[in-house]
Amino acid sequence: MSMDITDFYQTFFDEADELLADMEQHLLDLVPEAPDSEQLNAIFRAAHSIKGGAGTFGFTILQETTHLMENLLDEARRGEMQLNTDIINLFLETKDIMQEQLDAYKSSAEPDAASFEYICNALRQLALEAKGEASAPAVPAAKLSVV
Repeated sequence: MSMDITDFYQTFFDEADELLADMEQHLLDLVPEAPDSEQLNAIFRAAHSIKGGAGTFGFTILQETTHLMENLLDEARRGEMQLNTDIINLFLETKDIMQEQLDAYKSSAEPDAASFEYICNALRQLALEAKGEASAPAVPAAKLSVV
């Protein structure tokens, strides 16, 4: 008798729900100016666990979203990225979208492609900004003047 990997879906769903709830609480408790390393580590571990489980079960959209967030959390843990309220709000928004993705997989549906694209672009932009590689906003031609 062979095991079907789908037999383990519910365990993953339950654990991921719990990890997302923990992640949200830690993010809400985080002080951007002086982030607690234990809170950052807990948020990172939650993302890492969700990413691993999503990869195991082929939930690629959830895996990719979580991977992008995990990389940014790792930079914050190592002190390579300074947190602020906007970044924490983006992480909270990412957590909400991850929950929506998880809920879609629970229903045997595909997660919303538009929200996936939106959050991935936002996280990639943040990664570029953290590395100082983001392009400056373009100045409209009408705003330029010759003196």
